Amino acid sequence: MVWLQKGYLWGVTGLADSLFLSLKKLDGYELINMETCTRCAVCAHSCPAYAVTKDDYAVPAWKSVEFRKLLNRQRGFLSAILGQRPVPREWLRNISTKGLYMCTLCGRCMPGCVFTIQNLELWEVLRSIIHEEGEASPNLLKVAGSLEKNMNPYDRDHTERLSWVKEMALKGVKEGQRAKTLYYVGCTSSYQEQTIASSTANILSRMNEDWSLFGKDEWCCGDPHIAVGDQDKAEEFAKHNLEVASSLGASRIVTSCAHCYRMWKWKYPKIIGRHSLEVLHTTEYLQECLKSGALKLDKKLPSRVTYHDPCYLSRLGGVVDEPRNILNSVAETIVEMKERKFDTFCCGGGAMTEAADQELWTKIGNERLRQAEIIKPEFMVSGCPFCRRSLTQAAQRSGSQTQVLDITELVAKQLKD
Repeated sequence: MVWLQKGYLWGVTGLADSLFLSLKKLDGYELINMETCTRCAVCAHSCPAYAVTKDDYAVPAWKSVEFRKLLNRQRGFLSAILGQRPVPREWLRNISTKGLYMCTLCGRCMPGCVFTIQNLELWEVLRSIIHEEGEASPNLLKVAGSLEKNMNPYDRDHTERLSWVKEMALKGVKEGQRAKTLYYVGCTSSYQEQTIASSTANILSRMNEDWSLFGKDEWCCGDPHIAVGDQDKAEEFAKHNLEVASSLGASRIVTSCAHCYRMWKWKYPKIIGRHSLEVLHTTEYLQECLKSGALKLDKKLPSRVTYHDPCYLSRLGGVVDEPRNILNSVAETIVEMKERKFDTFCCGGGAMTEAADQELWTKIGNERLRQAEIIKPEFMVSGCPFCRRSLTQAAQRSGSQTQVLDITELVAKQLKD
């Protein structure tokens, strides 16, 4: 890895196109994490992007090296001695075009670091700096444009957000009404993986839950904004969604998307402060119903089933046992992949990688499917629409006989009449 041996570029060839960065989003804890990195590149062995590309620029430590170059000109020990110095715009373009977006923000580099540095927050801040200075990925800027116009990242009209209710011929579904529980569908289930939305709706109704959809006032959770690097917009969307939940008198949110779950449960409190809502992923909700006896299932499927842990639900969300408990009640044989639970291998769907770098998205999805096929499951089940989409596409490309489903789809099929 040549870039690790070169060290830092202390000089600047010219200051004509240089600038001072706004580093207000980088707090002291993140600075400590940055200074702790020794650039050993052990994290490369954990990174899904590096695993499938073997590209040095995909190594998480590369981002750390480049980020520290920026910081050394304006914050930290060297800037205290030499004074604040502007950053050449060329450095920002280099970060943007080479390795910044060869990353799904899956967080696997954190447990893969010998010092357990919390890299993920650093990469999010780095994306925000690059975005703020106008050097963000053109592909992700298209995503940002759709979010601004349509409140979703898929360039679909906002009025189509609830189209799945009619298309799936669902009856008795409340939209935008007061209820104890609100089902936050999320953009991917609303527009691309609608069977997840309909399955979850059917389950909620069968559980006699006092529930409603957010309705026309549901906006994107803000996770794509984090991928783009626009943290201000992420905050705006978070505030909107929380205001809607409050206006509908909800006490808890149920979501079938791992990305939405992480935003509501972990990122919203950090972005705008703590809220009083209980946030449940569908697997947590289903386990609750299973324990209470409300969830009654037909006899177990005589099938081999493996579970793919979504990164945003397991490693970044802490939910690993609930899906397995549910699957043990649904199928006779559960088989596990080698890389699972907190060490799960990414599907490729995080950080809007399908839009940012479709080739990388394809390669990571193909690799995860290959890992699954080693244990020959009939069903590969996950708990996130991004994972379902990535792995379904991988299965279709390879002609795989493994059927990819979301856990809500499997449970909905097994509900007792």
